[in-house]
Amino acid sequence: MVLAAEKAPSGEHFIISAGELSIGEMFQILGQSAGVKAPTDAPKPLVRAIGGLLDPIGKAFSWNTPLNNELVHYIYDRCVGISGDKAMRELGWQPRSVPEILIDIAQELTAT
Repeated sequence: MVLAAEKAPSGEHFIISAGELSIGEMFQILGQSAGVKAPTDAPKPLVRAIGGLLDPIGKAFSWNTPLNNELVHYIYDRCVGISGDKAMRELGWQPRSVPEILIDIAQELTAT
């Protein structure tokens, strides 16, 4: 953000993103760092079926279900791509790798 304040023309906007990881990739990195096995994903058809089953039940009883069609959509279907390329190109920003940042955060949280 300091680079943007110092180098960018007024009114410019930048996405500060070092990259993207899926939830599974994050668990893999954290598991390796902590020396534990990452959780295994449930089969997609099973998750979709449970979401489809719980959704009308939750609506009928005003129950906030742990899984529903909307959550399934966000888990499997929604993908929002972001990029920090403009900040790297125009400002010379060089982010650390996402795995490195994730491991540092996990180590800080477990040290306290």
